[in-house]
Formats: sequence, structure tokens, C-alpha cells
Amino acid sequence: MKYFVLIALLVSCLGCSDEDVVDPHLLKTIDIPKGDVGGLRICVSPTGGRFASGIGVHGYEMNIWNCEGFLQRTFDKREDNLLTLDIRPELPITGIVFSPDWRYFVSFQSQSRRKQALSIWEIPHDSRRTYLPDLPDHGVELVTFDTKGERLAYVDYRGPVSKEGLSTTQVTILSGDFFRESVTLENAGEEKHINLLAFSGDRLVTCGFDGLIMWDLNTGQIIFTEKEQYSNNDDTLMFSLDGKQFIIATSGHSKPDVEIRNSNDGSLVKTFPGYGAEAISKDWKWFATLDGVGNENIQIHDMENGEIEFTLRGHTGQISDIDFSADGSRLVSVASDRTFKIWDLTK
Repeated sequence: MKYFVLIALLVSCLGCSDEDVVDPHLLKTIDIPKGDVGGLRICVSPTGGRFASGIGVHGYEMNIWNCEGFLQRTFDKREDNLLTLDIRPELPITGIVFSPDWRYFVSFQSQSRRKQALSIWEIPHDSRRTYLPDLPDHGVELVTFDTKGERLAYVDYRGPVSKEGLSTTQVTILSGDFFRESVTLENAGEEKHINLLAFSGDRLVTCGFDGLIMWDLNTGQIIFTEKEQYSNNDDTLMFSLDGKQFIIATSGHSKPDVEIRNSNDGSLVKTFPGYGAEAISKDWKWFATLDGVGNENIQIHDMENGEIEFTLRGHTGQISDIDFSADGSRLVSVASDRTFKIWDLTK
């Protein structure tokens, strides 16, 4: 009888495949019942209790999901712990950006038929939309908040024509009550596009076809440049919470790197060559890369040494976006297998 039990256990184990094994870090899987998941982007709240999704290839909708309920439904109205933003098809949105504290989010259009191409929404109250004055009538290309969520900056590629007849790039910073006060940096990046933008304190950094440029916001002067081109919008550029350093993570280049730089003079502090980082935790504890035959696994690396701490397995399709909670305890991913997955990184 003892040998029979052992044989039965051995047979059952041989019959198990890797797909039957549930990753201990996986908290929840949410099916995406409809819509185009291509280009879908996500943003996790600071505590990891909620996450937002939106901006598919043909999508005009943004949803905030309650991570405690995971209810599968079509969101077409405001509900408890749930907010939906619908944009009319004639005004497709280019992006949605959240402030670090999730008090505000911004929706913007790069092509617009009306003057207001950028809108601020206040989450805790009645999702009040606030239109900003004097915006370009042809749309906004790129928007970001600073590390404290007190200011936002947007990029307009088709600014005023320079003396040489070139279309300039403007970076406009808005602050104050309802983000109405503005300071503009003209000719930021000459005539070429900015793909990444981040700022904190008196430093603003841009990456694009003109390379890496760092600005002093007190003087409006460029204090550091590096001519290597950054042409991938999916790369990551972000400041540390104290603003003393910033990080550039390139994933689409022939030589992917994770670089940490000093925000005082742009000098290189640390680099992890060969890593195509897809996301970085706000506390700079982790960075994530993709692995597997179809980029369906997520590798979590220690920011101190670059070593892989663990691998998250569960998606069966190519992952299109991932994001960490601010405290680094949770991660949310979305993939072509039409699922969101919530991961616990504390296990």
C-alpha cells in the first residue's frame, strides 16, 4: 500500500505542467472582456489599492479599478471607488497622467478641434473638469507632474517659429491654484521632438532626438547636455523622491541601460548595462524587465546591484505595460492575453 501511494504521487506530479503552478506573488487576475488591449496603459495608486487603465490603440476611455472588488463590468458612469472618463471619438485622447498623490489626473489630446487640449480632473471630489486658459489650439504632446504633484509641465512641439524659420519646442510649467500660473522655456530641444520629460525642484530633464538636456528652472538656462538620441517613448525618465538624482531606463535601444545621474550636474552615478527596464518603483527599490519567449514574464531586480530577486510568472501573452505602487509593495501588469494581474511583492 505504501508503494502504491508513492507511485500515485509520482504520477500526479509528472502530470503537472508549469502552467498549473500558481505564482505565490499573484494576488488576482482580472479579465478584460472587451475593447482593444493594444497600447493599453496602467497606473497604480500610491498604496496599490486601485489602478487606472486606459489609452488603447482605438480607446477613448479610462477606468479606475477597485483592487478589492475586481468586478468585471462595463464602466459607463461614476460609482463608488470607481471613476470613468469618456472622450468623444472626435476628440481622441493621447494620454492620461496622474499626480503622485492621485489627487489629480490630466487628460490631453495631441490633435484637437477645440482650444482646450488639456484638462485637469480632481479625483476626491466630483471629478470636476478644469480647462486651462491659453493652450495651443492644435493640441498638447506630452504631460507630466513633478515628484510632489504640485506642478505639471506640458510640451508643445509646434510652438512659435524661430528666427531661422524652424518650428520650436516649448515646455510650459503650470503651478499655483488650479495650475494656472505658467513659466515657459522656449526653444527647448530646438526643432526636434521631446520623448521624455521629468522635473523636480529647480531641475527639468528632457530626452529626445536632441539627446539628454537638463535645465535650471530658476534661470531658464541649459546646464547639461548629452547628444545620445533617445527615440523611444516607452523608455523611463524619473527623479528620486528627494530630487537629488534622476534615472533613465532605456528598453528599445540596441544597448539597453539603466543609468542613475546626479541632478546637480548630470554626472553619471551608477549604470546597469544590458538591462531593458520596463518600469521602476517610485522608492527606487526595484526595477522590472521582461523575460520569456514572448515577454510574458516579469523579472524584479534589486536597484542596488541589478540582481534578479524573483520572477513573476502567469501571463500567457506579451506584456504591454506594468506599474509599481509608490511603496513598492504591489505591481500591476496588462498583457495581450487580455488580463490584468495584481502582484504582491512583499512575499
